[in-house]
Amino acid sequence: MKKIISTTSVLLLLSTSFVWVFAASWATTTTTKTSTSSKVDHFTVTTNPTSTKVGEAIDLTVTAVDSAGNTKKDYAWDIYIAVDNDSKATVPFTDWFQFKAEDLWSKTFSKWLSFTKTWKMKVVVLDIENDQLEWSVDVTVTDWTEGNAWDSTWDITIISPDNWMTISDNKVTVSGTTKKNSKVKFFLNWTEMKDLETQTDDKWAFTTEMKDLTQSTNIIKVKALDGTDKIIAESSDISINIETSGPLFKSLSVIEWAEAPSWSEINLTLLADSGLSEVTATLWEVVQPLIESTTSPWTYEWKVTLPSIEWDYSIDINLKSSLGKTTVKKSAATIKAFNSNIFMNIKAITSDTKVNFTFDVTPDKPEYTKFKFKYGTSSETLKTAWDTQNKESITFEKEKIKSSTWTSYSWYVSWLDSTVGKYYFQINPVDKDGKDISWVQSEIVEVDFGLNSAWTCMISNVSWLKATKNWDVVELSWDALPEATDYNVYKKWEDGNFTLIESVKINKYTLNLSSDKIKYDEFAIKAACTDWEKKIESNDYSNVTKVQTWPAQLAFLLGVSLLIWFFLVRRRYSK
Repeated sequence: MKKIISTTSVLLLLSTSFVWVFAASWATTTTTKTSTSSKVDHFTVTTNPTSTKVGEAIDLTVTAVDSAGNTKKDYAWDIYIAVDNDSKATVPFTDWFQFKAEDLWSKTFSKWLSFTKTWKMKVVVLDIENDQLEWSVDVTVTDWTEGNAWDSTWDITIISPDNWMTISDNKVTVSGTTKKNSKVKFFLNWTEMKDLETQTDDKWAFTTEMKDLTQSTNIIKVKALDGTDKIIAESSDISINIETSGPLFKSLSVIEWAEAPSWSEINLTLLADSGLSEVTATLWEVVQPLIESTTSPWTYEWKVTLPSIEWDYSIDINLKSSLGKTTVKKSAATIKAFNSNIFMNIKAITSDTKVNFTFDVTPDKPEYTKFKFKYGTSSETLKTAWDTQNKESITFEKEKIKSSTWTSYSWYVSWLDSTVGKYYFQINPVDKDGKDISWVQSEIVEVDFGLNSAWTCMISNVSWLKATKNWDVVELSWDALPEATDYNVYKKWEDGNFTLIESVKINKYTLNLSSDKIKYDEFAIKAACTDWEKKIESNDYSNVTKVQTWPAQLAFLLGVSLLIWFFLVRRRYSK
């Protein structure tokens, strides 16, 4: 902890005053909570299901009740959840959870509880400030290799055939999985096929061949029955089309996106009969022959380049067998092309050796995870990917650079040579693997340093503030900014106002934890850079983070803050 020791008597007086205020406030809070908690007799703790498998997430429900078992609707305090005999279990809120009115005084943590080993586990729930208020529930955890994976809920999974599959014969193999040792019945076009009844094996699997599919479209359904012939599970309807006049067309899949910028390359996969004499795909009157994969029979893969015009483009497939029979599938898939220049409202502000950019992305896709700024001193070199004169700057993840006050993104490029005069920039998105989506590019942006008549330092907003608890301290940390000379730590009050606590040089700040009381305060960070005459702060505060603190420590910091303010004002008016 950084401390400023100056004018000891004033500092001591300020610290003592703040300690008294915090102590009084703390005592009031504690009294109120104890009074409320005393009306709660225990928690009811249930899981759904009551037994589970290793690694399987289940529901956990916690309700505060009185001695008569009635729900306590005024309980709004903090609980802690743990598993006694599985320290690596996944539990809701590893630190604490505070009940809120919107929880309706009974909180269900959906699919949030899971275990790492087999045993009879004890799940414990307790009030953080009243260790007498505790309850638990036992959960039996078994391994997936033991018993039946469908003990709690039974279902039918159809492995084959695929829904809406097209075949060239009047028979099809039906296979899937459901509860072990169950009776399985098959229905074709809502009529039971009594001669096809079978039973699942020890691996919960079943398979049979269904013949006499006489209609052009056939509906298949599978039902599972228990020993009393009660239906315990049934599949959804599976539609099968028959085309006996030509080769089998199964499916056409778009590997990347069904919506993509103009001129982008899209990979597609066609599943159809093997060994065809001719397979073609038609997109916007352009016919492209397809070659069957040498490693994956029945599979045809190819790339298509979208036209430059924004439109919804249909792809038609034509299949031809060695006997000359053909199958034509119109509109087998649709791809939407949109304007490849997705970057809008690009603005650039220069300062000495730095350029700050703001820009919008329309449409914004989840596949765009970061953005790359390619720049150089010539607009012509930007068009040559291998030119060594060009440089690159890649942003943080886009959620970190989104403005807190509007929907635009913001980024900066530093360490530029302002004596060069002009720089040229171009932006393109980057995917989750760090690969350029190079066919999506902004227009080239010209930035002229000669237009700036005065130098002013500029600083970006701080992002990704987080708090990490380590024994008896909490460390605040955030993303470092290359141009920052200082970081200002602010305390946020209940009325929404902020007070400067301390200025630090690094992107970390440590707070002590309370040893006997629990108190929470909110903090935010602003970055600063030093101009010739003054220090410039970032426009917005970082995200606000709630931190458990020690009241006396916060009082001391506030005293330091007031002392700093006193000397700054005195210095200003003494000039």
